Amino acid sequence: MKTGAKSRRSANAGSGSTYQIGDLNLDTTYAGAIQNGTAGSSPPTPQLSAPTSINKIGTGKLTLTGASSYTGNTTISNGVLALSGSGSISGTAAIRLISPGILDVSGRTDGTLVLATNQLVGGGTIRGSVIAGAGSTVSPGDQNSIFDGFYNQFTVTNAFTLQSDSTLVVDVDLNAGTNDFIQARTITYGGLLQLGVSGTFVVGNSIKLFNATAGYSGAFDTIIPPNPNADPTLVWDTSRLTVDGTIAVSVPHPIISSVVRSGANLILSGTGGLPSGFYSMLTSTNLAIPLSQWTPTVTNQFDPVGNFSVTNSIACNHIISAAACIAGDARTVP
Repeated sequence: MKTGAKSRRSANAGSGSTYQIGDLNLDTTYAGAIQNGTAGSSPPTPQLSAPTSINKIGTGKLTLTGASSYTGNTTISNGVLALSGSGSISGTAAIRLISPGILDVSGRTDGTLVLATNQLVGGGTIRGSVIAGAGSTVSPGDQNSIFDGFYNQFTVTNAFTLQSDSTLVVDVDLNAGTNDFIQARTITYGGLLQLGVSGTFVVGNSIKLFNATAGYSGAFDTIIPPNPNADPTLVWDTSRLTVDGTIAVSVPHPIISSVVRSGANLILSGTGGLPSGFYSMLTSTNLAIPLSQWTPTVTNQFDPVGNFSVTNSIACNHIISAAACIAGDARTVP
């Protein structure tokens, strides 16, 4: 069934309307634009917008080919809601996908669902690609919240991209060993990863949040909470996000990244320490002896982001074979 190019507005002049589409389980195409209705007095008095929402039910396929501008919610609980050609629902406040419902954007000219200030919540299959732009939120699970206790999965058949200033909300239940999940062909990280957690992290915890069959790239700009359990002695290990989609819990591992001689001074600098925590530098002229026998020479404090720098004077009347150890993790011989 196909309908012509028309504009459909909310019929309720006092408040928003919800159209339930798909009761007859038919495949239909709508070539017009779905818009908000109006409320308030007639012109010349300014009118207010009455939001339109769409609820796709039934096993049939609804294809939209027009540029709809309605600003209510879009719920897909069964069948397929497809966007084809230049078809779009860019104004909708939230797209709620409930399995077995499917959102199909593969027939669009760009094959992509682009989120701007919208939300994508729930779980199910999205055919095509998804780009979460600045101001948008993606939240597998029942709703967009810090921790809602519902766990779900988005399966994106092509590329899933999180751009800068986007937000991905993921729930993790450490006690039950379950969490929200993103499956896609490729995954590009960016923006904010916001973890809603039930339970307590310990060192060594590893959580697989993503699976990309054709590869990962990018990095999150920010993770909330910034430390597991809000404990500054623990850190997120994101090194495997671009390997297998896993994030883990670790402790800081400072390293010496630079050894520079400046005149009569030897300057050792590094990164990866506990922000604002304290460290000791140990030295020895014999690398073979146990670390417990090294001599403490400096106790200092990491800066607020975990960097450090130590300046030592060089005794020039003998040949130096020095080694340094910061917090027991990094050794170097100048």
